[in-house]
Amino acid sequence: MRQILLGITILLSIYSSPLQAQVDVQDSLTLVDIYNSTGGPNWTNHTNWLTANPVSTWYGVTVTEKRVTALDLSANNLTGKIPKLSGLDKLSTLDIAINPLKKLSNLSNLINLDTLIIYDNDLRKLPDLSRLVNLKFFICSSTFIKNLPDLSNLVNLETLDCTNNYLTQLPDLSGLVELKYLNCSENQLIQLPNLSNQKKLEYVSCHHNNLEQLPNLSNLVNLEILECSFNKLKRLPSLDKLINLKELSCTVNQLDKLPNLSKLLNLEQLYCNSNRLTEFPDISNLSNLDRLFVCDNALPIESYNQIIHHSTYPSLGLKFSPQDAAPFFLKGEVKAYIDSTFILKIDRSRGTDTIYEWFKDNVSISKPSRDTFLQIDQLSGQDAGTYHCEALHKGAETMQYSHKFVLDVLPSPNIEVKQNSPVCFGDAIKLMAGGGDIYKWIGPNGFHSTEQNPIIPNADKSNAGTYTVTIKKSGSSITLATTIELLKCR
Repeated sequence: MRQILLGITILLSIYSSPLQAQVDVQDSLTLVDIYNSTGGPNWTNHTNWLTANPVSTWYGVTVTEKRVTALDLSANNLTGKIPKLSGLDKLSTLDIAINPLKKLSNLSNLINLDTLIIYDNDLRKLPDLSRLVNLKFFICSSTFIKNLPDLSNLVNLETLDCTNNYLTQLPDLSGLVELKYLNCSENQLIQLPNLSNQKKLEYVSCHHNNLEQLPNLSNLVNLEILECSFNKLKRLPSLDKLINLKELSCTVNQLDKLPNLSKLLNLEQLYCNSNRLTEFPDISNLSNLDRLFVCDNALPIESYNQIIHHSTYPSLGLKFSPQDAAPFFLKGEVKAYIDSTFILKIDRSRGTDTIYEWFKDNVSISKPSRDTFLQIDQLSGQDAGTYHCEALHKGAETMQYSHKFVLDVLPSPNIEVKQNSPVCFGDAIKLMAGGGDIYKWIGPNGFHSTEQNPIIPNADKSNAGTYTVTIKKSGSSITLATTIELLKCR
């Protein structure tokens, strides 16, 4: 009651001052309501609020021709909820970002609003915005919302930023023909809406979502930046029509191939690292390219030679290595067993113009060679360490090609081989092994088997002799032998 009486007293003092009707009475009443509803006395800055000073001097308030036209109370410790703002029908800018507000009431009367900034609040739900037909700039990031309201009437909207929320889908955007900036990153989106009507888009960012594909982008001829990293994309749509594209970022996806890039003559930055690329498209005519990240893919070293012949190399900011060139199990920490055989191998290679060299703890352990593998027999504790492979392709400099990985040599596991020797002619030979994940047997008379415990029925003299089994476990292998003796028992 005291605050209401104080508000009435302030209004009376304003309208009895020499500057008669310095601001519309409805505007003043609405401002008083905002102060009372959002903990005004505890605001970080409430200079001149609810005093006899002109409303235009109240902190964050802009007055134009006796009407409140802008209200900026961002980062000001507003709490509770924003009340109905129907009295501020000339308001063009509302900025209440970075406050612990819980609710935003009806905004439908703010038909002149062109800027709405409400990010970093605890709103969780947004009011109806369908009457804000003049809205151009809307930022609602980090407001804990799960859905956006209907935006189809916001035909003048140019900027939409709804990052860092819990959105699983966006509403229909087809009516937003003036849209230039769309940022829906850091949500839980599984798809984007049709963007074919958004021909004025210059910026699209949808990184850190769950997208498996992008919509057709052919109409976005004005697009300059496309940021779609940290998703689940397996393919990108055609980019041929994006002739004004300057930056493309598609890192940390599941791409094994990029679309044609030869028509992106204005492209300056390309980030496609941390995918599954096994080949790289022709970029020889992209003369404006000055930044290229392609590391952490599965590109052969020959792709590097292709890239360095680009017209802007060596000024090109290139990051090519390392590549996932070694088998998948040669990453991070690798465990192998003492006395086992361990193979270091490069999987991604074509042609004969590449020389490889393996290193342990940054010391060479192999001669430069065209061989793509190095075998270490009878591992010992001294073989433990950090390994990587360097490669030199004709016409290029030496580089670290593979990821570094740490080899940990463990005591021999409980691996055993048994058989039922001696065996009588006509009886079955029973071979038995244990302790591994994969088994490969070979023996006399062309015998081979991948069973753990193979059986050879009706044994005869051609089956007598030595049988070996290679037992693989955790990426390493041990080869053991056993001998079968045949007897005439009848």
